[in-house]
Amino acid sequence: MKEKQFNLLGTKKQSILCRSNVKNKNKYVVIMEGITEKQEYDIERFAKYYGQIIYKRDNGETIYAKDILLYGEINLNDENDIAYIERFNLINEDSNQNWIYTNLDFDTGIVTTINNKLIGIGIYDSIEWFEYNYILIGRPKRVIIYKRYINK
Repeated sequence: MKEKQFNLLGTKKQSILCRSNVKNKNKYVVIMEGITEKQEYDIERFAKYYGQIIYKRDNGETIYAKDILLYGEINLNDENDIAYIERFNLINEDSNQNWIYTNLDFDTGIVTTINNKLIGIGIYDSIEWFEYNYILIGRPKRVIIYKRYINK
């Protein structure tokens, strides 16, 4: 039986890294998406103009400094970038929400079936989870990670 391959690289515009789970508090999701060099420049320009960093999304939505966790160039081979990502620990405590394919090649973004089935597992490693989601959004040179509140 011939196994199938699927390329996950860039299959999403944005990816949810984790969700809040504090009762009786504002619920939110933490989102990662790619940004351009111009968008990064604009974030820094707004910081000088308004006194705080501001991210204006393509759809017109404004994300303010208090909800921006990090932004800029990312290099998963740089120990400083890895340490910074680990510091935020952007992963749900429940591994059932952090599900990745077991036969994923992190270098290519290609997942291969096993016995013609996609197999996955829940994980607790925040770097592995970050890298998986980074693949999903196409491994852009620059990213922004921010909170978006859920109205309920």
